[in-house]
Amino acid sequence: MRNRIRSIAVVIGITMLALIGTASPAASYDLEEYLGGAAVAEYSGRRIAMTLFDGESQAGIFELTHASQMVVVGSGKEGALIGPGRVSGDTGVMVPVWSQYAKDDRYRILNAEPTMRLGRMAEVLEVLEDDLVRARFTFDSLTRIPLVTEIYNSDGTLFRYSAMIEINAKPDLSYADMEAMSDSYDVMFPVGNTSMPLDAAGYVRADTYTGPDGTVQAFYTDSLFSFSLFEVDVDAHLDRFENAPTIKMNGETYSRIVTPTDIWMSWKSGDVAYVLIGDLPPDHLVKVLDDLPRPKQRGLFSRLWRSIFD
Repeated sequence: MRNRIRSIAVVIGITMLALIGTASPAASYDLEEYLGGAAVAEYSGRRIAMTLFDGESQAGIFELTHASQMVVVGSGKEGALIGPGRVSGDTGVMVPVWSQYAKDDRYRILNAEPTMRLGRMAEVLEVLEDDLVRARFTFDSLTRIPLVTEIYNSDGTLFRYSAMIEINAKPDLSYADMEAMSDSYDVMFPVGNTSMPLDAAGYVRADTYTGPDGTVQAFYTDSLFSFSLFEVDVDAHLDRFENAPTIKMNGETYSRIVTPTDIWMSWKSGDVAYVLIGDLPPDHLVKVLDDLPRPKQRGLFSRLWRSIFD
């Protein structure tokens, strides 16, 4: 279960970079053009990523190669190949289709400002939510390689930071080499009927899938940030949360995990367990959780029934 949830989250998160690029904010500069260029840019190097949440910080440095609109994170047997609709690694996962969601007017983009980064000419774009600087992106002026990403909390403090620390604009890895890393995949099939809410605090449910083990996964986005919500059996053993700390939000208790690139939340609601994995800022997360099923204990009759027949 742990590996499948991890792999699905990576697939959906990466493939929906195309979705992020559909944004059409009313501003002098359109983030779509920059993200479209980043999607086809070819480069390799090392990237540092860091997340700060609930008094904890997690950071990591990742080797990556981006070519032919595919990404290899790591190298050799430890590497993971990420491409449109799929990821291969310890567990291969594939989704056959996904939606394109047109962004609303939550965000607006300020004009690009010139700067220098790693000795390269670059441009900085600020993304505003109301009067708050929610994100700041730095792109290489010539290639549109994404050099720096900064995401901010509602109080202006830094929530996530990601930056290239070494870069090679002429990677050696070819498309054929990347394809050779592919393996067999578990296919996630789209489903229409689900109890998952259609939206949560401005995040729209763009796609819903079910996997070979019956796990249901819904992908939500506001076109800038996103999260995946997994619905699993309440008795499923989620190894990664065994010793996870807890956090109080909206008066409820959740298990939480911080990684360099995202936040994991887990809770039980009756006969269902939920896992949320996303890159959304903490103030968004509080509002989203308020619109999702609340934590609650399973009823006595249900516990007795399970103890007899499981």
